[in-house]
Amino acid sequence: MPSALYFFKPAIDDFVLTKEQILTVLGYNMDDVPDSVIKAIEDGLKLAYRISDIKCGFKIFSQSEIKISRTKLVVGKLDFDIKNIISLHLRKAESVALFAATIGPDFDNYIKSSEENDILDSFIVNTIGSELVEMLGDWIERRLKEVVGNKNISNRLSPGYCGWNVSEQKKLFGMLGEKCCGIQLNESSLMTPIKSISGIIGFGEKLIRQDYKCKICKLDHCYKRKRVEKNYG
Repeated sequence: MPSALYFFKPAIDDFVLTKEQILTVLGYNMDDVPDSVIKAIEDGLKLAYRISDIKCGFKIFSQSEIKISRTKLVVGKLDFDIKNIISLHLRKAESVALFAATIGPDFDNYIKSSEENDILDSFIVNTIGSELVEMLGDWIERRLKEVVGNKNISNRLSPGYCGWNVSEQKKLFGMLGEKCCGIQLNESSLMTPIKSISGIIGFGEKLIRQDYKCKICKLDHCYKRKRVEKNYG
């Protein structure tokens, strides 16, 4: 498969966010939820559908352009220090796709403007944004699966997680193009808008998709871990 770059602008209607889903993420017992929380979630979901500006893309690299070892990934002329956990996910991958996605800057602006006046509202909208961008990641995986056909794909894997240094975002965006999907990196290699994700997905006929290794990861404050634990226990 030759290298190829794909960009998408999904409609917000492609994503179904429910009140029950957000309550589960927040850890509430469905039978004992304060009215103020219910109201904040309902208002937050309406807001999310109004202000989201969803953009995403991925670049697929040919098999001849990559090399995967126990702790390293070489893509073209760039050497990514992915460490052993991520390398384990990419075992037997024929090739990889680098991706980036965002739900837009208005979430950042709203959260900043509301956090001084309404902490609950800001927290709920922040949670909704985090869940929506993870759903966008799931959407990207499905689109990639359509492109690569009968090949298996790995979970998506991102700089800043599983020992992969966040500074390597700069290499990743160097290959996707600066300001890909309108995303910019600050001096610490963090993304703006904040509600954005980036990373790598491996694929191949012999690749075996593995669960996230949250139990052996040392990153304590991880939204991915919280989402996995909520979904799978």
